[in-house]
Amino acid sequence: MTKTVHQQTNESADPFSRSHHLADLGKHHLDTLIRAQSQFLRDAEEMNRTWTSRVESEVALISALFTKLASAKTLPDTLSAYQECLSDHLQLLSQDSARIYEGAGKFLASSAHLFSNGRSGVTT
Repeated sequence: MTKTVHQQTNESADPFSRSHHLADLGKHHLDTLIRAQSQFLRDAEEMNRTWTSRVESEVALISALFTKLASAKTLPDTLSAYQECLSDHLQLLSQDSARIYEGAGKFLASSAHLFSNGRSGVTT
C-alpha cells in the first residue's frame, strides 16, 4: 500500500513539474523573441538614419550641380560640372554597395543567432 501512495505522490507532482518546465521554456522563448525584436528595431533605426543621410547627400550633390550649371558660361564648364557630379554620384553608389553588403552580413549573423537559439552553432 505504501508503494501505491508513493506512486500517486510522484504522479501528482509530475504534472506540476512538467507545467513548471513548460512555463520556463515559454518564458525563455518569449525572452528570445523580445531580444530579437529589439535588435531588429535597433537595426531598422540605424538603417533609417543611414539612408536618410544618403538622401541628404544626394540632395546636396544635385544642388551643387545646379549651382555649377547656373554659373557655367561655356560648354566645357557645363561638361565639367556634369562630370564632377557623375564622379561624386558613382562614389555614393560605391558607398551604398558597401553599406548593403555590411547590412546583409549583420542581418545574416542576427538571423543565424536567432535560429540557433542562442547557441554557438546553427542546428537543424
